[in-house]
Amino acid sequence: MAPRTPPSWLAGIGAPRVVLRPGHVLPLVVCGLAGALWVVVVGYGAIRLDAVWSGLAGLLGLGGLALLLRGLPVPAAPVLLAAVACWAFVARGWVPDSAGDLAGMARLIAGNLAFAVPLLLAGFAAVWADGRRTATATVADGLGGRRWFGVNQGDPEPQLPALEQVPSALFFALADGQCSHLVVAGRRAALVATTVWPRGEYGVEGVRVARNGRPYGPGTDEVDGAVDDVRRWQRRLAPVGVTCRAFLTVHPASGRLADTIHVELPLVEGVQVLAADQFVETVGAFLAADANEIAVDVLMELSDLYRDPAVAPDPGTAPASDA
Repeated sequence: MAPRTPPSWLAGIGAPRVVLRPGHVLPLVVCGLAGALWVVVVGYGAIRLDAVWSGLAGLLGLGGLALLLRGLPVPAAPVLLAAVACWAFVARGWVPDSAGDLAGMARLIAGNLAFAVPLLLAGFAAVWADGRRTATATVADGLGGRRWFGVNQGDPEPQLPALEQVPSALFFALADGQCSHLVVAGRRAALVATTVWPRGEYGVEGVRVARNGRPYGPGTDEVDGAVDDVRRWQRRLAPVGVTCRAFLTVHPASGRLADTIHVELPLVEGVQVLAADQFVETVGAFLAADANEIAVDVLMELSDLYRDPAVAPDPGTAPASDA
């Protein structure tokens, strides 16, 4: 049942704007700064040394960078090497008269490095920018503007749609395990499981779930299943820096007051057991920490969950992404 009052975390979200990060602005800035330094060096060579060879080296360098930005590193490599070779003709006036002229040798090396280093730095930044742009486009095309993916094989938590108030939240149905859904917002991932327990007071006795002070086997099994799920997903998502937690949501057997349940279980290995009336507040607050960001590298890791929406493989057997 949806809460009667808005959750407390909703006011902190702000505008429902969602951005895909990391973007390609930073590598483009690096490329631009390195390229500007390189242009200064080329300009110096054209004015003070050799205008023809400097101009040819500059044109080849710009062509190589353009190819890299277009995602064509193989044809860009010989073009950039040709640019460096042309600059060698520009620097031929710095060749020392003898091998013992250490100052002249240092000037020759420094002059060639002044051309090659910023050009190569700009080239690496161009490849970096193209990689980020490609990944962002791949994720955006794969999502296709949708937020729900897959066909769940069990009973999903009925309050899940309330988490759509987290703008970046994406919902992936899981075919296996205790948890029915994986909800991802930025670098937060919530595994959601739902269950129905009879009325009573629930706590912990040793390592087992207890009902009214006595061991409750079904509850212990469900918590253990959620622990297994969160361990697998934590291993899979750890390389991309995701904070992963599982939430086992407990519903009463009926809406009668006599069937009220009280749950007081501590966080167990990343699994939080909570009563149904706490679901939106608790899980939403966890996800709202990254309410306006879609992490591209995280979604690349999870691409198998939305490339084939009808099937969501087990995280222990799904192939890792190349991202």
